[in-house]
Amino acid sequence: MEQECLMRASSFFHCNEIDIQHNFGWWRLFQAENTQSRKDSFLASDNIYFEGLPLISIHTHFFSSENYSLYRKYNSFILKLLKQSTKLEHQELFKIISS
Repeated sequence: MEQECLMRASSFFHCNEIDIQHNFGWWRLFQAENTQSRKDSFLASDNIYFEGLPLISIHTHFFSSENYSLYRKYNSFILKLLKQSTKLEHQELFKIISS
């Protein structure tokens, strides 16, 4: 609902949009036309990439009971990417979250 209001407002006002690699949340993954295709657009190596560009930030809720199963699926996907990445910051974050 929040996003829908923002989308409507952008048709009335001049707005700048940030790239999809910023604030990547569950809705960008699970509300895509083809979820598997969107998942396949990720690559974890020396960094986490989405559509060939570094993923800048994610948006999730680790301890929310609202939409729990959806968050759990999304968080599992993100944790898998963090674990696969060789970037030191990602490895440290994975250890903190998974402990």
